[in-house]
Amino acid sequence: MKVQFKVYHSTYLDQDLEKNKADIPHLANEKNLGRVEFVQEKVSGKVSWRNRRIGPILEELKKEM
Repeated sequence: MKVQFKVYHSTYLDQDLEKNKADIPHLANEKNLGRVEFVQEKVSGKVSWRNRRIGPILEELKKEM
């Protein structure tokens, strides 16, 4: 399974994300991709992705592939 992530740094893009949140689970169900879980956090740009909430998620996906 191919997994894609998009990281947004601007607050104006948050509005687009909120509008699309309803469409993402629908598409995942339609394509039989599994359960969708949204993870959101705000951190400094100085923090490595490995030390963010996304780090363990990516490591788990890496193990499953």
